[in-house]
Amino acid sequence: MRWSTIVINKNKSKAHFVIHPSLYLLGVFIIPLTMTPVVGDGWFWEVGNALGFLGISIMLILTLNGRNKGGHSSFHRWVGFVCFFAIAGHALWFILGDKTTIKYIMFGAPSYMVLGILSIVLMIILTFTSLLLFRKSAYRSYSIFSKWHRYLSFVMLIASTLHVGLSGYYFVSVTQWIMIIGLLISAYFFQERDRFKKNKQNLWMLLLFSGVLLSAFVIIRSGVL
Repeated sequence: MRWSTIVINKNKSKAHFVIHPSLYLLGVFIIPLTMTPVVGDGWFWEVGNALGFLGISIMLILTLNGRNKGGHSSFHRWVGFVCFFAIAGHALWFILGDKTTIKYIMFGAPSYMVLGILSIVLMIILTFTSLLLFRKSAYRSYSIFSKWHRYLSFVMLIASTLHVGLSGYYFVSVTQWIMIIGLLISAYFFQERDRFKKNKQNLWMLLLFSGVLLSAFVIIRSGVL
């Protein structure tokens, strides 16, 4: 598996630096571990937050590979469902598992929680309006849907990142902020969106790699290692 390469666009005299999507998964999980990696709040909190990081990393991959000139991609759709369940799991994990979470989502909630709620609302909108039944009734044409889908996805990605950063638990240094911002910027400028093969094999590999990273994150943050 190539982690990176240089691709020359035949239609333009411009080289694209291609980074394998797995590096973005790896990056999102590694950045929180660069400062006090074993100072966690126990396995319960780390599992819930790891689901949130998984959602952010998959959002990055969807941003990288979502713009298909040929139309709707089944790979994009299924990865989108994985993202939906990761973010929904992140929210429900805390709401159902810790009653004190409820007070943080009521009126007067801190700004980082408002951003988290915004991300969840946008995720619901993005998921259901992408289904054919709802998409046809919500948008006049596929091009309009595609444009707004990208715009809302971008807003959701920024809101989710700020939700994590402003909480003060994982991005606690300027270096970490620089790294996560650099990751977001590189996702736009350095990825040739048509190079990653969107097939069932890569979907299962993505799920497997995500599971490994999630487990490793929880183990390290919980101080098991």
